[in-house]
Amino acid sequence: MTKRIMVVEDSPTQAIRLQYALEQEGFDSICVSSAEQALEALNLILPDLMIVDYHLPGASGVELCRQVRMNVSTQSLPIIMLTADDTAAAELIGLDSGADDYVAKSDDFNMLILRVHGVLRRSALPESSPKPSEPLFHQARILLIDDSPTYIEYLKSALAEEGYIVDTAENGQAGIELAGRHDYDCVLVDLIMPAMDGTAVCQNLVEMRRPEAPPIVILMMSAYESRENAIRALESGADDFVGKSTDMAILKGRIRALLRNRFLRQQT
Repeated sequence: MTKRIMVVEDSPTQAIRLQYALEQEGFDSICVSSAEQALEALNLILPDLMIVDYHLPGASGVELCRQVRMNVSTQSLPIIMLTADDTAAAELIGLDSGADDYVAKSDDFNMLILRVHGVLRRSALPESSPKPSEPLFHQARILLIDDSPTYIEYLKSALAEEGYIVDTAENGQAGIELAGRHDYDCVLVDLIMPAMDGTAVCQNLVEMRRPEAPPIVILMMSAYESRENAIRALESGADDFVGKSTDMAILKGRIRALLRNRFLRQQT
């Protein structure tokens, strides 16, 4: 079935370009120019994904995200925030407002389309509800796979401060073995590693997903922050890609967004 995407964009030129790019990719699209129009449209039709401009007349894209997340009928609706404001502060606000991904308008449309496919793929995975014997809430467990002991210790310490349980592996094979023995909520994996690189690890993790279990979300990292590496990561099945030079607050915000989406899908 053709996926329907709602574009919330107040610039007519940008809206037309977005709609054209989406329709060339085989998506149906509808476009509204404000948060208020988007909420009215959601009363009539529920799209498969929303692309929301950060800066909108009237209520902002941030406020729209928050309202969508507060409604039980739309709380798990995938949202990508699109903006000309590519500052770290704006990205963090967007992610924490409920967006599943945040894409700068300076990125080319191919990158946006890859992000759209990634978010839709994640939302299309089989939903899973906690068993009666399982607690509704639990401390999130993260697996960190990286061949740099220094970076592992740095990141492990930063994530532990957020309350996560963090296990580590210094190569891809060791990470795969840990993932087979334990249930993880999220895996962070380096793209460039000897023997087994991040794409191979990601493909193995995707194949290991069990239908009855909530899917592990995968965030791939790299010190080489090129468009080509981002494409490699997302096409291999990763849910997100960030550079290692990314502000730690942004990395934490992207992890929160991935885990929030995973949790909401378990509840719907």
